[in-house]
Amino acid sequence: MEIVIQGDQSAEEAAECLASIIALFHERYGIDYFREICLNVALIDEEGENVELIDPETSETYDWIEVYKAEDYPEEPVKPVLRLVVDNT
Repeated sequence: MEIVIQGDQSAEEAAECLASIIALFHERYGIDYFREICLNVALIDEEGENVELIDPETSETYDWIEVYKAEDYPEEPVKPVLRLVVDNT
């Protein structure tokens, strides 16, 4: 399933929107678990210009960001947190 949220939104508005979509799935359809959530994000700055995240060491654009539960990431001991893994390949 693909969900598209149209229009410019602040970080707070986007978070609220995603939370409301997840709540809708739970409340209306009884969906309690998600295997994967993919986000395709266009970042904009305060002036409304498109921006990209750049790796300061390689000057390459971050093209891919993965977030894992700590217990699902093999290099770390089990913790009840999420781990952000950035791969700019």
